[in-house]
Amino acid sequence: MSPCSGYLAGQDRLVSEMLGPARDHAAAGRARRRSALQGALKTLFNKRAPLYHSDRYAQEPERQEVYVRLMQEVNQARDRGDIATLREIAAPRSL
Repeated sequence: MSPCSGYLAGQDRLVSEMLGPARDHAAAGRARRRSALQGALKTLFNKRAPLYHSDRYAQEPERQEVYVRLMQEVNQARDRGDIATLREIAAPRSL
């Protein structure tokens, strides 16, 4: 092992020690944003699902078909993590 390699290893360790807290802070920030996103998705989904659930229209086959498709859109948006689409989907109107 050359003297330079020991010096470089020490420098790498020093850089890692200096950047460690910043990396940890960035990772914690990403985790908080991911958690907030998941919470928003859950809230939006939970508000939309009862409105669009096709079981509400079991006695009206034509309406039920429409709401089956709407519920599929809600589920797909949730699965994709597409908050914008969930927000776009408004309360059901009279069909």
